[in-house]
Amino acid sequence: PKTKVISPNGPFLVPLKKDAGWEPRYSWYFYDSAQKNFYINYAPAALWLSDLIRLKNPDKKPVTILGYSQGGYLAPKAGELIKECVKVIGINSIFRADRFEINSEIEYLQLNGTEDKIVSFHEAQKEFQILKDKGAMGAFETIEEGHLLNQSLIKKASRFL
Repeated sequence: PKTKVISPNGPFLVPLKKDAGWEPRYSWYFYDSAQKNFYINYAPAALWLSDLIRLKNPDKKPVTILGYSQGGYLAPKAGELIKECVKVIGINSIFRADRFEINSEIEYLQLNGTEDKIVSFHEAQKEFQILKDKGAMGAFETIEEGHLLNQSLIKKASRFL
């Protein structure tokens, strides 16, 4: 069957200083990890993404949202807003149970590296268990990898598709 893949960058430009100048980087939200505070949470980006999906999916075909790292935090919130969403997949991220409404029609799947130094493996596992306790269907899987997206992570995550 024909599949449409949409892979947007975060909507907020966040330049990164390099030796040779500035490099454009993008963000879905702004979070201060030291203060554990959102300056801009991911609800605006989730609304933007749900509008984009509505435009690109006029036939209302089933939608799977896959988010890596920061995009994985956003994915379940976007899934909450996209009526055609049937699956939310996160790679090396945390599905924050207090930031979205669980939909019993959506399968929540998460893959996290046990050696990840950016996203806390234990916090991700704890948050996923909270989702399961609230009735979410899905699975949390592990892999002995760090944070960077590589072929091992992609291969294992592709089984979720």
